[in-house]
Amino acid sequence: MARIVERTAKNGAKSWLVKWRIGGGRHSREDFETCYSLEISQTFAALVGDNGENRPEGYPKGCHGLQQTGPDAGMPTFEQYARANYGTRTAASPTQRYDYLAEAERHVFPFFGHLPLNEVTRRVLREWAEWMLAKSSACNERQPGKPLSPEQAARRWAFANGVPVKKTGRVSPEVLRLWHAAGSPFPHEGVAGTLSPGTVAKIYRCSIKPVFRAAMQEGEDGEPPLLFSTPCDGFHLPAAPVAASAVLFGPEVEIYLRAVYDTDPATALFIVTEMATGLRWGELAGLHVSGLDPADGVIQVVQAYALLLNEKTGRKGWQLKPYPKSKKRRQVPISTQLAVLLIQHAQEKGPTSRSSRG
Repeated sequence: MARIVERTAKNGAKSWLVKWRIGGGRHSREDFETCYSLEISQTFAALVGDNGENRPEGYPKGCHGLQQTGPDAGMPTFEQYARANYGTRTAASPTQRYDYLAEAERHVFPFFGHLPLNEVTRRVLREWAEWMLAKSSACNERQPGKPLSPEQAARRWAFANGVPVKKTGRVSPEVLRLWHAAGSPFPHEGVAGTLSPGTVAKIYRCSIKPVFRAAMQEGEDGEPPLLFSTPCDGFHLPAAPVAASAVLFGPEVEIYLRAVYDTDPATALFIVTEMATGLRWGELAGLHVSGLDPADGVIQVVQAYALLLNEKTGRKGWQLKPYPKSKKRRQVPISTQLAVLLIQHAQEKGPTSRSSRG
């Protein structure tokens, strides 16, 4: 006979454990289910008894005493449920909800969006991750493009071998003759870039995992959960390879900054400010002269540029956000030398400009 054991957690939360011997035998294996209300535990215990001391049909392990949604109720596909879930994430900004859906439409729905929620298993997630890591990245600069024409190939060959050639316009017959004499070489195509492990992890964390978590919760009107377990439990993305970052040191930094300054002094100041303060690109791009306080040697970080969704057009564009990262305004100390450079730049650009990138 099923029995109910009341339990109290350290935080005071109560639960009721329904325990029984499978089939009712004294030496049979024990089964149990945790319920979160006394009424549900009593109902579930009665169902176990009516089923001959066996787990009743439609109440899988981890169901918490609630009946699993059956096929007759219509289990939604991952795509159907995910679209509804993205739209109801009230804690997310419109831009974030747009990104969740855009990433899912591009990288998730084509693979398992057609599957019912309860048919997406850890195997499906593993195969999806492997498919993603082998998928070409459209933004990778090494992505193969349009084949070069003979003239384009000859121009590149001439540049690489020190043969005088115009940067634009028609390639001279003499250069073409030399190129043909060299065997008409075409430059090697770069290897098609694939999605990085970081991109795959981001899509998994934002567009997949929260969907299954939401499906395990009761509906807004008290509807029973669609799932009682998630394939994300026990699933791990493939480990990312460790790669050393390319970092400039000592004289290399000076050479780099001098080269940038010779090209565009404003860009050089932007980079120096970024290096000295650690500000994010968007925060630095949105820095206004009113946020510069040379007397106290600080910068007031109160806004940032970001690629945000325009809800009127449905497209993303660069806009000024009235708050920085994490929506927390802060002060960042700066050196006297940097303050002088920023003041000079602000005076050149005028009082209405942004301070480091006019």
